[in-house]
Amino acid sequence: MSKRTNMMAAIICAVVAAVLSFAYLSGLRGEAKAAQDEVLEKYGGQLVDVYVARGDIEPGHVISASDLELKTSAAHLLPDGAIVELDRVVGRKPTSIICKGEVCVERRFETAPSTLEVPAGTAALSLPAKTVQALGGALKEGMKVDVYASGGSSTTAIARDVSVLATSVSDESEGKGAQSLEWVTLAVPPESVQELVAASEKTKLCFVLPSDTGGQNARSESRSSADGERGAKRPQSAAPSASGERRAA
Repeated sequence: MSKRTNMMAAIICAVVAAVLSFAYLSGLRGEAKAAQDEVLEKYGGQLVDVYVARGDIEPGHVISASDLELKTSAAHLLPDGAIVELDRVVGRKPTSIICKGEVCVERRFETAPSTLEVPAGTAALSLPAKTVQALGGALKEGMKVDVYASGGSSTTAIARDVSVLATSVSDESEGKGAQSLEWVTLAVPPESVQELVAASEKTKLCFVLPSDTGGQNARSESRSSADGERGAKRPQSAAPSASGERRAA
């Protein structure tokens, strides 16, 4: 073959390849359009662009544009409060974790109002709590518990009769499957805060629920002990002497 013939064959092959590539890309676009039409037909509405997390975004992290990516979704499928404007997300700090691929919604930036009521003369303190050391996860708001610190071969009671103000397992989560207890908030004497915090970092904390009978017995024993001490301090009457008896006679 001549050089001219080879060149013509190469040009023809290039044109054929270009045509086939164009047809293939057109087919892909057609498939994408068909899938889009199917979604619209199935769910109705229109397609909108929303911002989703490129990776897990932790609470308190200042969100930047690099933390997000744009995705298209059917408007009907978007959660309530979905954010579609970039400037409404960038620079904000979420108050709860935004998981990878999750649509950014307003509730992730809301601060829940505090409903914790701390009794007068006490301080609210949150401590780590594992299910097995917290009554098998049955620890509830309103209970009064004793707190023991266990480390090595010794166990010490570091707080008694303290009220449970809250736990990591909320009332709304009940009935939604087993959930592990992670923390508990107690109303403790202010002077005990430092000891409890130190114990939570160095030892294992156990939360004990005394029975009412046990508490009554303890109070009864305490009263008996106090009565015994008062009896021991009471002066005894002097016994009459033999000489005194003779004088009276």
